[in-house]
Amino acid sequence: MSRILFAFLLAAAWLDGHAQSSLPPCPTSAPTEQWTECVGTKKLTDKHASATYTGEFKNGVPEGHGTMIIPGERYNLVYKSPPTEYVGQWREGVRHGYGVLRGPLHYEGEWENDLQNGWGEESSFALGRKIQSYVGQFKDGQRSGFGTLKIDTVFKKQTLQGLWFTNIFVGEKSEAQFRYEQDLKAQEKVRAEKRELLTKLLSEIDASLLQIERETQERRIEIEGDGSEDDQTCKSRKLKPSTAPYKKCRLDLVAIREARLLKEKQLAEMREVKRLEQARIAQRQKEKQEQAEIERQRLLALQKEKAREAAERRDRQREVAAAKDPFFFAKEQCKELGFKEKTEKFGTCVLDLSKRAGFQPEASGSNVARSDGSPDDKTCIGYGYAIGTTGYADCRLKLDQARQQYERELTAYEVEKAEYDRRAAAIKRENELRAAEALSQYGLCFASCGTDYLACATRCGSGSAGVGRSAGPPPVQPSGFSTLILNGKIINCSRLGSIVTCN
Repeated sequence: MSRILFAFLLAAAWLDGHAQSSLPPCPTSAPTEQWTECVGTKKLTDKHASATYTGEFKNGVPEGHGTMIIPGERYNLVYKSPPTEYVGQWREGVRHGYGVLRGPLHYEGEWENDLQNGWGEESSFALGRKIQSYVGQFKDGQRSGFGTLKIDTVFKKQTLQGLWFTNIFVGEKSEAQFRYEQDLKAQEKVRAEKRELLTKLLSEIDASLLQIERETQERRIEIEGDGSEDDQTCKSRKLKPSTAPYKKCRLDLVAIREARLLKEKQLAEMREVKRLEQARIAQRQKEKQEQAEIERQRLLALQKEKAREAAERRDRQREVAAAKDPFFFAKEQCKELGFKEKTEKFGTCVLDLSKRAGFQPEASGSNVARSDGSPDDKTCIGYGYAIGTTGYADCRLKLDQARQQYERELTAYEVEKAEYDRRAAAIKRENELRAAEALSQYGLCFASCGTDYLACATRCGSGSAGVGRSAGPPPVQPSGFSTLILNGKIINCSRLGSIVTCN
């Protein structure tokens, strides 16, 4: 029986959809997604799954008038609910507009986006008898606004009339009161629209008056002039406003002013280019000086390190040689005095110096040194002073004084040398900046002079800068400190790396 009823409703829907539409049938050869501006029947698969729609289509979805039938649900083997039918308006595949829903729940009224929205009547039935009805306003599928609910069952009879909010009864109110309030709101809306329209009209009138005033002012300025400096200048030339010569005069003054501004802008740009070029030159000079100083310091440190290593290596060699030969220092001293090796005088000199230094050959053929082995000790012994004597002590004191004096002079020289290098670098930078500035002025002069080269050369000069002051003579490095000690002997000091030696 249910299947027969569903087939009957489907046939009635098809006949109703075709009867109320003037559109042609949809082509069965084309996919349903391409149906547009036609009438057809299609199974719905999205929000109304298992439902059948018969009616108008556009772009493959229900659009216009149509009927949807949803088959009833089976609760058990015996009972199955009747199908639900909707007949009404559609938009973009959902119920939208006026429509009637028939089924367990009956609704007739306005729809929006597939939900009851607006004014409508909703009823529910039991055993073919209406047991509940609501007539009033809906919003998003719920009773919201003014409405009347009537309940008529065996157990309860009730009527609620008034305001509703999301299916909840808010308060009693008669339809006359509701209509009166709605009329008041409508009148207030009309008054607001009138006020808005009046305000708009007044604004348009004010704009028209401003336009008239502006046009009047422009016309007055066109006839009498605007009183500006250009206006007074052109009037002083016996030119009347609103004439062609007057307008040309104003345009010429504007062109002259713009040309002057352009020239000033160009000069400013040239000055900026000059400043940037000077800054770049100064930066390059600074970088070169810093790099040269770094390289000089590196080379100086390398030289000091090499000299220190050479001195240490020489001292080790002398110590090794002295350990092997007790007469080593005596031989070295005799060589410095000018005696040739393997001669009688050289041997006599070695024996004499060895005796003075306290070296005596032992029976075993080995010699014992009585000195502390320091360079000053060896130097004083080489000069012939015996350890423990007044002459030996005075010799050691003089060597210490000579070394300290030489280190002081060398330190003073390094300070003066650093100050001289700094002063010379500053003067060099100043001379280079003067030369760059003179060359830039020379270029600017030629750029603004013209095409007569001889006249420009006479006017602008050669573009070379004068020579700046010098840093003065550099300090003289001490070649060695000399002093007279006992027996007329001379002490000479020198430095290799970080070691100062005196002899």
